Formats: sequence, structure tokens, C-alpha cells
Amino acid sequence: DEFIVLLKDLTHQDKAEAIATKIIAQATAPLIINERVTVHIGASIGISSSGPQAFDVDRLLRQADGAMYQVKQHGRNAYRVADPSSV
Repeated sequence: DEFIVLLKDLTHQDKAEAIATKIIAQATAPLIINERVTVHIGASIGISSSGPQAFDVDRLLRQADGAMYQVKQHGRNAYRVADPSSV
């Protein structure tokens, strides 16, 4: 499954990275069900931002998607910031 988190009015990219780190930590924590079954999931996150240029949701999604797949190719449970010149 894929989900989108839209963060509005962030002034620094490091804030998005800190949030991504928190999401990964929570998503990868073992989940114990009925005190018997332990479930492990992962999270691979792609980050893109609009910066000073015009907001283009399609471009942002393509960039974030590409960055997420780079994370998946290199081991998962991490984030990657998209190159603003990509796509």
C-alpha cells in the first residue's frame, strides 16, 4: 500500500526529514496482536517539495514516488529526498 502525507508551510526540508524519521520509527516497531502474534512492517518514504516554484501536485507525486522506489532498491525502512530537477 502507498499513502501520502502532505505537510503544509514547512520552512525547512530538515523538518520533513524529522517527520519521516518519526513515521519510520513508529511503522517499524513490532506490533503484538493478542499477545501471540508479532507483526513487522516497513516504511519506505520519498520526500519532495515545491520550493519557490509553482505548486504542481503531479510533479511532486512523481518525484516522491521515484525517491521512494530508490529507498526500496537500497534496503527499505528509510527515506530519500527527491532531486528537484527529476521528472
